[in-house]
Amino acid sequence: MRSTLRARRSTAATACTWLARKSVQPTFPASAAFGPGGAPRGPPRQPLSRQLLAAAAQQQQRAAAAAATSTRAQAHEAAAAAVDAAKAAAAAAAAAAAAAGASGAAAPTAETRAAAAQPNAAAAAAAAAAAALQRAEELAARADAAEKAAAAAAAAAAQAAAAAANPDLVLPWESSKRNACVATHAVLSLQQLPQCRQPGVAKQLEQQQQQQQQQQQQQQQTLRPRRVSS
Repeated sequence: MRSTLRARRSTAATACTWLARKSVQPTFPASAAFGPGGAPRGPPRQPLSRQLLAAAAQQQQRAAAAAATSTRAQAHEAAAAAVDAAKAAAAAAAAAAAAAGASGAAAPTAETRAAAAQPNAAAAAAAAAAAALQRAEELAARADAAEKAAAAAAAAAAQAAAAAANPDLVLPWESSKRNACVATHAVLSLQQLPQCRQPGVAKQLEQQQQQQQQQQQQQQQTLRPRRVSS
């Protein structure tokens, strides 16, 4: 009777050990893990993810350049509008001065009557000119910032292209967590890849890996054979 129980316990332990090992084994075929001659390939590199990052950086560069061009054009238009408003303010001020000088004349002209009927025209024109000038200055500052962002995007695109051409080159912002993030998001769209540079995504990925490890440990503990008291 005891020998039968021991045999059953041994068989159950062997089966549980085999199941536990099988649950943590990778699902890809064994031939993919070995190179020519049976030598292990080691951790695979990810040139594809770097190529995707380079393409995403190029897209960001184009978008930044287009934004800089558009903002600079708006700044030029605002500057031209400010010049026109300043001319209008100067004309209104001259008309107001002429109306003030002709107010004592015996027979004022129609132009002086119209200017005297609108005493606030010069002040309104001056306020419009000041607002147009402020708008032009704001757009000029935005255009400068957009051009700086476009230059930074161009430098990042060049760096990403160099990294895609040379897989052995390690970028300054690269780390194991961010590389894992890139590998995870390699099948997604190019717009989602830059989020791997954010620390929150790497932390979320690390939490997911910890949860998977905990689940595997729980599965292994449930598969372990319990001791049967004889």
